[in-house]
Amino acid sequence: MRKHMCAKAKLAVEDLQPLGMPSPDVIWVCGRVTCDASEGRINKQSVMIEGSRREARYLVKLDLTDISAYSLFPGQVVLVEGINASGRVMVVRRLVEGFPADNATTAPERLLEYHHSKMFQGGAALKVMTAAGPFTTSDSLNYDPLEDLLRRVVIDKPDVLVLVGPFVDVTQPLLASGDIMIDAEEDEEGMSTGQMSGSSYEVVFIKKIRGALEALFNAEADHGTIATNIILVPSLNDAHHECVFPQPPFGDRDRVDSEIFSGQPLGVLDIPFSRENDIRKRVHLMPNPCMFRVNEVLFGVTSNDALFSLSSDEVSQNIGTNRLDRLAAHLLQQQSFAPQFPAPANVTAQLDLRYAKHWHMKTSPDVLIAPSKLAYMARDVVGTLVVNPGHLTKGSNGGTYAELNIHPMDEKVLRDNVSGADKEVPLKHGVSARTYANIMKI
Repeated sequence: MRKHMCAKAKLAVEDLQPLGMPSPDVIWVCGRVTCDASEGRINKQSVMIEGSRREARYLVKLDLTDISAYSLFPGQVVLVEGINASGRVMVVRRLVEGFPADNATTAPERLLEYHHSKMFQGGAALKVMTAAGPFTTSDSLNYDPLEDLLRRVVIDKPDVLVLVGPFVDVTQPLLASGDIMIDAEEDEEGMSTGQMSGSSYEVVFIKKIRGALEALFNAEADHGTIATNIILVPSLNDAHHECVFPQPPFGDRDRVDSEIFSGQPLGVLDIPFSRENDIRKRVHLMPNPCMFRVNEVLFGVTSNDALFSLSSDEVSQNIGTNRLDRLAAHLLQQQSFAPQFPAPANVTAQLDLRYAKHWHMKTSPDVLIAPSKLAYMARDVVGTLVVNPGHLTKGSNGGTYAELNIHPMDEKVLRDNVSGADKEVPLKHGVSARTYANIMKI
């Protein structure tokens, strides 16, 4: 981060001074924002900067009196210009809050193939739908909102459906009780033959999530529609899955036969069309967080509500931008799906710092899907289309999901690039400018 920020700010890394070294001159330092108290929210009187290990994690208080605008949160890596005469308090003259990683690029010839070849988009828009759990209401385990969404998938035929957990929400009252009642097998007329009590969380996933996907596959076969690729991203609130961040993808583990759940083996989800060696593979199991490409478009997804966590642990002044834009910009400028440190209370227990590299953004995504309790949105933020689709359910009511139509670049422009002198120069994708986004109610 220090090297990247210095390069963007046109500042030599060698010009940075160690934290805590008294100097009457104006100097530059780099460090991580922290609060002077272990409890309570950060405020403008409690902002400190912490040095790296090579600087023995030295702490210096930041005096923000002389700067008119800033937006800071614990864990934010910043460049600071100011005077540190005493070695303990730095009077800030200028603050650099971070820079996004470089955007993804693709060769013009490859873009022409993706956008206008009949093997790919054939000049049509790339259609993406995304929804975030919970997928059932707080007073039922019927998963009706998910079934409604999948019916729309059959009708609208998106190229990709991104489903973000939780799928088996541990905070859902009926699931949290532990005494889980779900419908048993259906008869030939599709009517339930009763209810099963004492089901495991895995059985809920198998019956409700896997069952809904299988119903989608059957409906597509009946309608003769083109198969939609489905991406599943887990959540820390998924009761049937590992609750550690970063989170591994869903998948089969070692089978466990339990006396408690008779006839319901644990560890085997057997999600259809998801195995690597299946030529019909169309269900893609991703970790949390994750980055993946659809044609040239680079997507970034996390099920953690990073926007809400930042909103409750941030100090800002005179920032003219939209609040949601500012919070989303923090993720991109810090090049991280989890930029706060210490982590939010709901993530701290599950955080595994040994794998911190897995929540870093080496490249800025073209589309960042970040579900949040905050207002749903689809906005261009520092060159990335940030989408908060909301949640598919809100309490006992239905919620929202998002539809994206990513239109192709102009064919003539791409052909001119392919035949021109700069044909080897990769192009930025500019996804925000050519995407029509809709937030839809279920």
